[in-house]
Amino acid sequence: MNNRIVTKTKQGYKLKSMNVHIRKRRGTDNWEIAIYMPEKKRYKIESAHTNDLDEAIMLAHSKAAEVKFAEAHGIDLFPHKVSEVMPDFNLYIDNRGAGGTETKPMAGLYKKIAKNHILNYFGDMSLSKITQNTVNNYFMNMSSRTI
Repeated sequence: MNNRIVTKTKQGYKLKSMNVHIRKRRGTDNWEIAIYMPEKKRYKIESAHTNDLDEAIMLAHSKAAEVKFAEAHGIDLFPHKVSEVMPDFNLYIDNRGAGGTETKPMAGLYKKIAKNHILNYFGDMSLSKITQNTVNNYFMNMSSRTI
């Protein structure tokens, strides 16, 4: 461990000149990386997936660089859940229907599908966690149901 890079704290270690903490993850020997975001008054916490402190420190530097990049480019590090963006989606569809881009029946159909399928299955999921595999799993579950 390089003492020029980290300082010892009560809970673990802190990268010098950064709001990045490295501490033991509860219930495991692995380390976790906690990056404090003062403007949001929150920590972004991720597992380092290693019990080697030196490896966790290197990963913490990488994560800190990612956070710095995200902040510089206006990328939200705390993505919304599907249920939080659904009202905006409905408003978007309503505006398309009112503007003549969509017919009103089609706009209503889109909103109904979003409410009955997307919101029910993906509602509590973070937008960043929805991948092609989660969508495929949804369709596999739908096709296995009997009517």
